[in-house]
Amino acid sequence: MGASPFGVQIATAVTMILYNWQSLAYGGDIGVAAYAVVGYIVPVGVMLEEGIAEGIQPLISYYPGASLGARRRFTARLGFTTAVSVGAACSLLVFFSNRLVPAFFSMHGEAAEVAARGLLLSVPVFPFLGLAKVGASYYQAVGRSDMASMLTYGDPFILQPLFLWTLPLLFSLDGVWLAMLFTNMTLAMIFVIMWRRGNARRIPLSGGSIIGLL
Repeated sequence: MGASPFGVQIATAVTMILYNWQSLAYGGDIGVAAYAVVGYIVPVGVMLEEGIAEGIQPLISYYPGASLGARRRFTARLGFTTAVSVGAACSLLVFFSNRLVPAFFSMHGEAAEVAARGLLLSVPVFPFLGLAKVGASYYQAVGRSDMASMLTYGDPFILQPLFLWTLPLLFSLDGVWLAMLFTNMTLAMIFVIMWRRGNARRIPLSGGSIIGLL
C-alpha cells in the first residue's frame, strides 16, 4: 500500500535529474538556467494538486466502512472537479504572466526569453496533472494500489524518459518543455480508459466514466 506514496516522492528526484540532463544537452547553460525557473514555478501547481489528492484520500478510505457511498461519490466528484479547475487556473495565471516570471529571478536577455517560452509550453500541464494525481490517490484510497502505482510510477520511470528522449529529437529544447505536458496528458488518458473500462465500478463506485464525475 505504501508503494504509490513512495513513488510520489522519488518521482520528484528522478524528474529533476532527467530534465536538467536534457536541458543541458539541448540548451546548454541557458537551458539549465531556464529550467531552474520552470522548476521553481511548476512545483507550486504540483503541490496544490497533491494537496487536493491527499485531502480526499482519507475520506474516500473511510466512507466504505461507514456505508456512505453517496458521500464517497460526492467526494470523488469534488476532488476531480477541483483538481482540474485549480489546474486550469494555474495554467492561465502562468500563461499570461510567463514573461514577467523570469524577472523575479533576476533573469534577463536570452535566458529570460528561453525561460518564458519554457513556462509557456510547460504550464498547460496542470489540469492533466491534477486528474492523474487525484486518480492515483483515489485508487490508493480504495485499495487498488496496482492502479495507483501504474499512474504514479508510469510518470518518472516510463513516460517522462520516453518523451524526454523522443520529443527533443523533433523539437530540440522545446521538446524538453513539452515532455511534461505529453506525459501527464498520457497519464490522464490512461486513467480515463481504466475508469471507463469498468475498473472503478468493481470497487464499487457508480457514476460511469470520469466524464460523468466531472
